[in-house]
Amino acid sequence: MVNANEWKSEREGYDAAWAKYQNVAERIDAKYESLDSGTQDQTPAQEDLSELQEAWEELENARQRLGEYMDEFHERHMAQGKSM
Repeated sequence: MVNANEWKSEREGYDAAWAKYQNVAERIDAKYESLDSGTQDQTPAQEDLSELQEAWEELENARQRLGEYMDEFHERHMAQGKSM
């Protein structure tokens, strides 16, 4: 049986990765908006873009783990249905 605590942990990890990605993306977007409006004359630093890439990779990894967990759940559910 799928462990509810493991599911909750995986889901929380995904939610945290999503929140981190959104925060980084919004911060970088604000920097580009400042650039477009003329209040800032430099594009976001390479460190910011690297941070965005890292946040994306964390989100992808969390999504993949969650997907694998759901695949396992589905396989177990289908196996139980076949054995009945």
